[in-house]
Amino acid sequence: MAGNDFDKHLGILLGQLREEKGWSQEELRDKIKIERRETITQWENGTRKVKAEHLLLLCKAFNISADYLLGLSKDEHSDHHIAVDELGLCQEAVDQIKKAKSKADNDPFFRRMHDALNSMLNDRHFETFLGYFANAEIAAEKERTAKEQSDAVKKTHRLPKNGDYIKDKDAYSYQKYRCLKEFEKMLDDFCKAKDLDD
Repeated sequence: MAGNDFDKHLGILLGQLREEKGWSQEELRDKIKIERRETITQWENGTRKVKAEHLLLLCKAFNISADYLLGLSKDEHSDHHIAVDELGLCQEAVDQIKKAKSKADNDPFFRRMHDALNSMLNDRHFETFLGYFANAEIAAEKERTAKEQSDAVKKTHRLPKNGDYIKDKDAYSYQKYRCLKEFEKMLDDFCKAKDLDD
């Protein structure tokens, strides 16, 4: 897209987005802290280039992705950095969630999967489950370290001190058990909410 065509395309899109929000040019100007009154008009007419720093402010004001604003995507929220950076999700997790969401409208299986994911994330047991899961991971790492130390000690014919290996193994087993129990509670809540319980 040539420079002038790009500016016109961006201007039309900005006007559409602003009207969808029900904002006047003055209201948009106030939201993104632009001093000159004619700037928004010039942007929408395609007679003035939008600077990079203003693109960022526009994305935030309209709650859309930069890719969408720049014409690189038809999905307003295709910019995954919010989910990846702010929520700490990996790209694969974001892609799986999007896949389930996009298929949920047409496929009962994916609709149920999408509902299950929503229910799980909103469930009162979810945070507790994550806590036990994280602690189980930590305990498992301690168990591996303690086992390596124990194996090294056995090679030199000395006994492990303070039964560290046993303690860490028990901690891991307990955390794993609690994690599974909290997950079962979430599944029970979901089944009851969806009338799946027999």
